[in-house]
Amino acid sequence: MPGLTLDEIFEEAGAVRARMRRERPQEPRAVGARYDASTNRVLVELNNGCVFGFPVWMVPGTSRATPQELENVSVQAHGEAIAWEELNADTNVNGLILEVLHVRDWAARYLGSLTSPAKSAAARENGKKGGRPKKRANGE
Repeated sequence: MPGLTLDEIFEEAGAVRARMRRERPQEPRAVGARYDASTNRVLVELNNGCVFGFPVWMVPGTSRATPQELENVSVQAHGEAIAWEELNADTNVNGLILEVLHVRDWAARYLGSLTSPAKSAAARENGKKGGRPKKRANGE
């Protein structure tokens, strides 16, 4: 079976990018990245207009790089990653944002407080049954 031609690969890649934009439009994606030597940070511009910055040392493989090498950061994987090809260093943008902001530590508490039509309906049904059971002093 013959391999794909370069034109076929580019056509398929374009179709994948279009599908990702269509199926996951709310997911933040990197549209630009640059190294700021004055602060030793990487600034990533997201498709929603936000800019996320982080210390460059957070990406394995960048600790011994020169500022000139760090300036060669690029957006990869349809905006899901940034990379320094000559350093063989890269990172997933969404994963880094989640890690840096410690989302696992606080998101469940915040998201659990959201209301929804399903929660409201469940609360009404529980209210018809007398509401939440009373707590007993002996722990039963």
